[in-house]
Amino acid sequence: MTAASMLGGTHILYAVQRDQPMHYWQDWIHLFDSAESPHLVTGTAVQHGAIAVGLGVAAVVLARRDPAA
Repeated sequence: MTAASMLGGTHILYAVQRDQPMHYWQDWIHLFDSAESPHLVTGTAVQHGAIAVGLGVAAVVLARRDPAA
């Protein structure tokens, strides 16, 4: 973390910076900001809908399958 902070302050070593996994570690934190919470709620709702559709399709397939197979 310390090395990433030191490298983040310089633009000379950009080739080294971009290959470090901790170079982008704070890029996702804004998703949990209170101002961005409506987008997080929408994304969560869409994910729950997709899971429900997938489970529904799986239930239909399992209900219609041949038990002897």
